[in-house]
Amino acid sequence: MHLYLGVPCRTPNCNTFHVLKYLGEKDHIPDDTPISIPAPLWLHCPNCGLDHDFSSSHLRQVEREETPPSDYQDKI
Repeated sequence: MHLYLGVPCRTPNCNTFHVLKYLGEKDHIPDDTPISIPAPLWLHCPNCGLDHDFSSSHLRQVEREETPPSDYQDKI
């Protein structure tokens, strides 16, 4: 499993999750890995079309089986 850090869209009923950072394989992440975002961080949601600001309090970790695509770049 791979861990990602991101934020859910703040628009009601929009289920978009914005991936901000790939943390690595679940059992291989150093304990001192910083988990914060510069505030405010503004993101445009391509699904609902709105812009929202985010802070570290909005961050969530998600597990996925997939590795990031070869052209993936962290946003934070």
